[in-house]
Amino acid sequence: MRWPPPLPSRVEYSWLLSLPFRRLTIRRRLAAIDSVVGRPALVVDLGAGTGVVAELLRQRLPRDLTSRFVLVEPQRGFLVRAGRRRRFEFASLEGDATRAPLRSRVADVVLSFGVLCCLNFESLPQALDEIWRVLRPGGYLLVSVPRWQGPGLESELMVRGFVRLESMRPGVSALQKPI
Repeated sequence: MRWPPPLPSRVEYSWLLSLPFRRLTIRRRLAAIDSVVGRPALVVDLGAGTGVVAELLRQRLPRDLTSRFVLVEPQRGFLVRAGRRRRFEFASLEGDATRAPLRSRVADVVLSFGVLCCLNFESLPQALDEIWRVLRPGGYLLVSVPRWQGPGLESELMVRGFVRLESMRPGVSALQKPI
């Protein structure tokens, strides 16, 4: 194996996204917002990769819950891999954070783990506007970016109207779109 490993945006290295230490980190971040999220009807994983984050959230929700999951990913190869390793029911859509192929105000929860930090400076406002558009009033945004980008991103989200509910560390937050 080559070291350091390449960035996980390349499909052939998507196995890096499922490593046990990464899954544990994601579980911890999702556990911190359990009481906030409740019983979502539609969960959108924006920049889903192979769907690991959505899968781990699905495992945390009650079994009787009929939540629908939509994975939005710009790279078709990741969606193909997610379909091959399907461990829960989901729909997959090819699209990116700046132009999500969804109607307005449909999502109860938007997951964005390691996506917003990968956008160029000009695309970030467009992606934040798109998240606002897709999220229903009262819906939740769960975001995770590198620690050094956290304070700036949280400020941008709060300027747009989001309310911070939980901040596990800089860059890892649960926010809500006001009703």
